[in-house]
Amino acid sequence: MLLAALVLPLPIFSVRCIDPPVLDSMKLKGVIKHRYYPGDRIDYECYRGYFYVWPYLLSATCEPNGSWSRIEEACLRKSCPDPEVKHGKVVAPNDTFEWESEAHISCNEGYFLRGKPIIVCNLIGENVSWSDTIPHCEKIYCGQPPKIKHGKHTNSYRNIFEYNELITYSCDPSNGPDEYALVGQNKLTCIEPNKWSSDPPLCKVVKCERPFLEHGIMVSGSREKFSYQSVVVFECLQGFYLNGSNLVFCGGNDTWEPEMPTCIKEACGDPPRFKTMMLQGEPKPNYRPGECVQYECRLGFKPKLPALPRSAVCQDNNTWSSLQDACVEKSCPNLGDPVNGYVNLVNGSVLFGSQAHFACNPGFYLIGAKIIYCEISGDNVNWSDNLPICETPGNITNGRFTQYKEVYQYSEVVMYRCNPSNGPDEYSLIGETTLICVDHNRWSSDPPECKVVKCDYPVVKHGSIVSGFRGKYYYNVEVVFRCHDGFYLHGSSIVVCGANGTWEPELPKCTTKDACGDPPRFETMRLRGAPKPRYRPGERVQYDCRLGFKPIVPLRSRSAVCEDDNTWSALEEACTRKSCPNLGDPVNGQVYFVNGSVLFGSQAHFVCNQGFYMIGARILHCEISENNVNWNDDPPVCEKILCSTPGNIKNGRFTIYKDEYHYNEVVTYTCDPSNGPDEYSLVGESRLTCVDQDRWSSDPPECKVVKCDYPVVEHGMILSGFRRKFYYKAQVVFQCNQGFSLHGSNTIVCNANSTWEPEIPTCTKDAAVVGVIILSVQNRTCVFTTGEEGSLVRLQCNDIHIVKPACHNVVPSPEEPAISRKPQRLPDACGDPPRFVTMKPKADPASSNSPGFVTVTPQGNTTSGYPPGHRILYECRLGFQPVTPGQVLALVCQENKTWSSLQEGCKRKLCSNLADPMNGQVIFVNGSMEFGSQAHYVCNQGYYLIGTSISHCDISGDGVDWSDHPPTCEKVLCKPPKEIPNGKYTNSHKDIFEYNEVVTYSCDPSNGPDEYSLIGESRLICVGNDEWSSQPPQCKVVKCEYPAVENGTIVSGHGHKFYYKATVVFKCNEGFDLHGNNIVVCGENSTWEPELPKCIKGHPSPTDATPPNDAEGLGAGFIVLIVIALLVGIGVLLCLYFFLCRQKKKGKAEGSASYSTYQDKAATPTE
Repeated sequence: MLLAALVLPLPIFSVRCIDPPVLDSMKLKGVIKHRYYPGDRIDYECYRGYFYVWPYLLSATCEPNGSWSRIEEACLRKSCPDPEVKHGKVVAPNDTFEWESEAHISCNEGYFLRGKPIIVCNLIGENVSWSDTIPHCEKIYCGQPPKIKHGKHTNSYRNIFEYNELITYSCDPSNGPDEYALVGQNKLTCIEPNKWSSDPPLCKVVKCERPFLEHGIMVSGSREKFSYQSVVVFECLQGFYLNGSNLVFCGGNDTWEPEMPTCIKEACGDPPRFKTMMLQGEPKPNYRPGECVQYECRLGFKPKLPALPRSAVCQDNNTWSSLQDACVEKSCPNLGDPVNGYVNLVNGSVLFGSQAHFACNPGFYLIGAKIIYCEISGDNVNWSDNLPICETPGNITNGRFTQYKEVYQYSEVVMYRCNPSNGPDEYSLIGETTLICVDHNRWSSDPPECKVVKCDYPVVKHGSIVSGFRGKYYYNVEVVFRCHDGFYLHGSSIVVCGANGTWEPELPKCTTKDACGDPPRFETMRLRGAPKPRYRPGERVQYDCRLGFKPIVPLRSRSAVCEDDNTWSALEEACTRKSCPNLGDPVNGQVYFVNGSVLFGSQAHFVCNQGFYMIGARILHCEISENNVNWNDDPPVCEKILCSTPGNIKNGRFTIYKDEYHYNEVVTYTCDPSNGPDEYSLVGESRLTCVDQDRWSSDPPECKVVKCDYPVVEHGMILSGFRRKFYYKAQVVFQCNQGFSLHGSNTIVCNANSTWEPEIPTCTKDAAVVGVIILSVQNRTCVFTTGEEGSLVRLQCNDIHIVKPACHNVVPSPEEPAISRKPQRLPDACGDPPRFVTMKPKADPASSNSPGFVTVTPQGNTTSGYPPGHRILYECRLGFQPVTPGQVLALVCQENKTWSSLQEGCKRKLCSNLADPMNGQVIFVNGSMEFGSQAHYVCNQGYYLIGTSISHCDISGDGVDWSDHPPTCEKVLCKPPKEIPNGKYTNSHKDIFEYNEVVTYSCDPSNGPDEYSLIGESRLICVGNDEWSSQPPQCKVVKCEYPAVENGTIVSGHGHKFYYKATVVFKCNEGFDLHGNNIVVCGENSTWEPELPKCIKGHPSPTDATPPNDAEGLGAGFIVLIVIALLVGIGVLLCLYFFLCRQKKKGKAEGSASYSTYQDKAATPTE
């Protein structure tokens, strides 16, 4: 019965349900089981980003038939709220705003979008939200359109115009015989924010010359004057046909457009042109039927094989017989890869016109041309340049550098050091000690200097030196001062001896403490009222928040008190910066907040994505706006960069003609084949790139015949560059015949205007010696060697030899070496009138002689001077004004031939007052703003100066003014430092770094057996605008060989591998002396620095055995005492020896065990 009870339920549980249903919006709750039986229930929950919809079920049950009860999707995707855009429309491409869907936003006509046109509904955690702030539509307005010369536009009194509003330009009446013509669009429409439909027109006189057509007549359009857009129609006389347009009009540049046509007699036109062939001889204006023309291969081409015809015949129907290209490009020599580099043939061949591009392997720099061309060379073709290493750095006075070589490789290092000085003071090394080859012929810095730099002993009255005492103060020595009790320090307590032998900064001063000094300054607060020279104890000063700042909440104290110890009571900043409104990214661009905030003083830098250009201000400043703060301009917009068609060129064409070109798109110019004997040269850049809105990388080139005359140098010859014709960029090198000297450059080039640059040199005959004059000049014997026509050829004084060719100087004779001819004046006249600093003689309009000073001529001619009674009026010099307005300033020549007395009657004018720039201060050098004074601007720490740091009070018209506008102090910011191979730096995701911000470099793990070492400074600090404290370090494997020193051992620094900066200490074995440094370090170039030392066997010299000089002074008695002491010591040792021997014998006789033990212990000292 029990067995039956156990067996009966089995059929019921043999039915089970398969895997639970899988749904898109829901997932199973809890633990999933391997099997489910009838009656089992499973529960579901919504996936993240979905929400439950009632009354759908969230559970299913396993039915007795092995199936699950019906369950449907009970969850829906969450949606972002519908974006509402006033004056615009929102489109949902997926017809929903569920997460991962987009919303496309556009504005109605007359409005523009402020914000991103596409936003995405994102799932963040359990919630959904739009990826960006919902944009809004603003009304389109334009500013006033540009004014034009000789014209005006409607509504010129208005400053703002709405979308689609129209203005019309018109020209003013002309005062001359010809009226102004309006060239360009006369109607402009406001189409975008601050953008009109086209550039403004011009109002100018446009007048074309009367058109004349040889062998033709004017059919219509004849008039007296041909002004702007006048139209003329032509036709040719019988027997001639028209070449060009029969209709031309007067264009805006006073020329007919298109070009005037020509009438050609009926015959064959120009012979056909070919790429590889050119016409033999000069072309004719026309060709009669039956005439034949011959062609020859152009330079750089050769006849095809088998040969094809190279002639054409003018046929009876005035057309040329059929002819095809019969020549093919010549080939340049094959090229191999340069050492440590490779070559790429652009079109895969070495035919004429092809290019070879060279590049070097990493760590090598290309010396020579990066690109060479297969071009014409004489009658053949060859590469334009030789197939494509740093030079020795500069030597320095009183110093030298390591590892002198002719050529240095990339990253190779030299180290400078100064020589020992022969004088009392040592040389100091000023500058960088280590130079690195960083680029082709460019070292990391200029060579340093070795010179004596010595500063005077630093004395501060009422003060003393705390640290830095020494006998002499050389370069970079630092001294620290402090003031005596009762005095306080003005200036820096630390000064350093600078490179020019002066203390930097200036030595401080110690002044008496009898009151409080200037009240403390704060960044956010300013003193209320005018400051006083000094403040007594108990006096209080009040502060107000500066413009752009507001009080901190809760409120803090904004007053300070002068205390009894002559110091100000403690006070901290009580104001904080105000905030500007938040800004969003522009469409197709981004905005960066320099200091990560929108507080007063911050900057918003806008950047457009690549291929877009900015309309508006790139940098917005959060600045003062009345009593609040706001951005100084509207945010800019980013528009797609497009270029219009580049200029057509005469005798040439360019590839890919279109109406519009995209950013970085390239067009290439080539010249057409020439019909004449000379080829066209392409002058300028052949490749133009669209680099900015409607701006190409350069102006279009020209295709023209550039041919220079044969260069002839009399008494000279061409050394290189021989050819029959000298076209554009042809180069010629000259040398003079023997006995002639070259004047000018020995190398000239044919330039674009068919002239040689520089000028063709000349060869002049060397000067011949025809005479010698010997003189005694300042106790020295000088020999003047003269040439033809008295020219001075050579001057030699004792051991000094000076060559001075062809200088026509008068050489004094030995009888009259130096005669001084002084000017003379008449005895009955006054001499020169006195000169004044602030005044100058005033011109007398009634006199023909301008008053002034007597002219003295070297030849000694006499002048009449100033007769008695002559009066000279003075006026203030520019920059000065009368001390007493209306005072007459005059001098009179008196009867005693002297001038009447007169004192300075003018004083300096004053320039306007200058205020401190924001985040900086202005210092008046001499404490005044008078003419001639200077204002020095200095920025606070963390800011840099934009503008002139020193402004001078200078003359401006009849008055005085500052020479420059006041500068501004901008926040110091750095771009990201350079990335390094095998390494990284912290905060590499940032685009901008602030002043004093630090990045730290570290090396990546190595994939090889040896780790990377960091060579250089690991920490770089932003110290100036876009300037880091040092160059980035390097990460490379630095491994030195095992340091083996023969006859020596390593004391410390043992290891299996010796990496960068590993330090090893040596000592020599006994009997050997160390030569070199006992400590060496593994340097960055995997060598030991300094060199490994050597252990050399010691060889005592005779002087080593000689007793010191002091021994000669020892007295005889002292020597006797030493001898006696030695004898006494020997006697004591002998007594001790006999005593021990006796004890040993006695022990043997007794033979006891205890004594044996004692004997064993005493054996050691006996032995």
